[in-house]
Amino acid sequence: MQKEPEFPFEKARRITQAEVIAAQKAIKEQFNLEKPQQETFSPPENAPDQIINIPVSSKVIEWAKKEAQTRGTDYKTVINEELLKIAETTR
Repeated sequence: MQKEPEFPFEKARRITQAEVIAAQKAIKEQFNLEKPQQETFSPPENAPDQIINIPVSSKVIEWAKKEAQTRGTDYKTVINEELLKIAETTR
Protein backbone atom coordinates (compact mmCIF):
# COMPACT_ATOMS: atom_id res chain seq x y z
CA MET A 1 0.00 0.00 0.00
CA GLN A 2 1.39 3.35 -1.04
CA LYS A 3 1.61 6.15 1.50
CA GLU A 4 -0.14 9.32 0.42
CA PRO A 5 2.23 12.30 0.48
CA GLU A 6 -0.41 14.75 1.66
CA PHE A 7 -3.77 14.86 3.35
CA PRO A 8 -6.47 14.47 0.68
CA PHE A 9 -8.21 17.80 1.25
CA GLU A 10 -10.56 17.24 -1.67
CA LYS A 11 -12.10 14.31 0.24
CA ALA A 12 -12.41 16.19 3.53
CA ARG A 13 -15.60 17.79 4.79
CA ARG A 14 -16.19 20.70 7.13
CA ILE A 15 -17.30 19.78 10.62
CA THR A 16 -20.58 21.12 11.86
CA GLN A 17 -21.02 23.55 14.75
CA ALA A 18 -22.62 20.71 16.73
CA GLU A 19 -19.46 18.62 16.22
CA VAL A 20 -17.29 21.53 17.38
CA ILE A 21 -19.37 21.89 20.53
CA ALA A 22 -19.27 18.14 21.16
CA ALA A 23 -15.47 18.10 20.77
CA GLN A 24 -15.05 21.08 23.14
CA LYS A 25 -17.27 19.35 25.69
CA ALA A 26 -15.29 16.11 25.39
CA ILE A 27 -11.97 17.93 25.84
CA LYS A 28 -13.31 19.76 28.89
CA GLU A 29 -14.60 16.54 30.44
CA GLN A 30 -11.60 14.36 29.64
CA PHE A 31 -8.81 16.82 30.41
CA ASN A 32 -10.63 19.33 32.63
CA LEU A 33 -9.64 22.06 30.19
CA GLU A 34 -11.59 24.97 28.83
CA LYS A 35 -10.82 27.11 25.83
CA PRO A 36 -8.87 30.09 27.21
CA GLN A 37 -10.35 33.50 26.65
CA GLN A 38 -8.24 35.65 24.41
CA GLU A 39 -6.71 38.58 26.22
CA THR A 40 -7.32 42.01 24.79
CA PHE A 41 -5.07 45.02 24.80
CA SER A 42 -6.53 48.40 25.71
CA PRO A 43 -4.28 51.19 24.43
CA PRO A 44 -4.41 54.64 26.04
CA GLU A 45 -6.80 57.10 24.42
CA ASN A 46 -5.52 59.25 21.55
CA ALA A 47 -2.27 57.31 21.30
CA PRO A 48 -1.04 56.17 17.91
CA ASP A 49 -0.26 52.55 18.63
CA GLN A 50 2.08 50.22 16.86
CA ILE A 51 1.81 46.46 17.27
CA ILE A 52 5.21 44.80 17.81
CA ASN A 53 6.51 41.43 18.94
CA ILE A 54 9.43 41.38 21.37
CA PRO A 55 10.80 38.67 23.63
CA VAL A 56 10.02 39.47 27.26
CA SER A 57 11.33 37.69 30.34
CA SER A 58 8.91 35.21 31.89
CA LYS A 59 9.47 37.03 35.21
CA VAL A 60 8.12 40.22 33.64
CA ILE A 61 5.08 38.39 32.30
CA GLU A 62 4.39 36.77 35.69
CA TRP A 63 4.64 40.14 37.44
CA ALA A 64 2.44 41.85 34.84
CA LYS A 65 -0.27 39.17 35.11
CA LYS A 66 -0.37 39.49 38.91
CA GLU A 67 -0.44 43.28 38.63
CA ALA A 68 -3.18 43.08 36.00
CA GLN A 69 -5.41 41.12 38.38
CA THR A 70 -5.08 43.82 41.05
CA ARG A 71 -5.75 46.59 38.49
CA GLY A 72 -8.63 44.76 36.81
CA THR A 73 -7.06 44.86 33.36
CA ASP A 74 -4.91 42.62 31.19
CA TYR A 75 -1.16 42.13 31.46
CA LYS A 76 -0.34 43.76 28.11
CA THR A 77 -1.96 46.97 29.25
CA VAL A 78 0.08 46.87 32.47
CA ILE A 79 3.33 46.48 30.52
CA ASN A 80 2.36 49.31 28.16
CA GLU A 81 1.40 51.65 31.02
CA GLU A 82 4.68 50.99 32.85
CA LEU A 83 6.71 51.59 29.69
CA LEU A 84 4.82 54.84 29.10
CA LYS A 85 5.65 55.98 32.67
CA ILE A 86 9.35 55.31 32.02
CA ALA A 87 9.22 57.08 28.66
CA GLU A 88 7.56 60.15 30.18
CA THR A 89 10.07 60.43 33.05
CA THR A 90 13.08 60.23 30.71
CA ARG A 91 11.99 63.08 28.43
